[in-house]
Amino acid sequence: ENPKVPTIQDIFPGANWHEREQHDFYGVEFEGHPDLSPLVLPEDAGDLRPLRKDEKKLKSLDDLIPAPAAEGEAP
Repeated sequence: ENPKVPTIQDIFPGANWHEREQHDFYGVEFEGHPDLSPLVLPEDAGDLRPLRKDEKKLKSLDDLIPAPAAEGEAP
């Protein structure tokens, strides 16, 4: 997925830096943003999004914390 949201940089100029950072780390596309060039990552980072987690890699809470065994059952 490629998340896209409209920019608020034209309303709040200070959002420029934050939107560029989100674009660098998570790949969020801010529609209408005048300059989404890399802010933190190097220019040659390509599609690297270091803080983005793929949905298929996420685990449910049940996978992380197994339910306790019922009384009399072996764990």
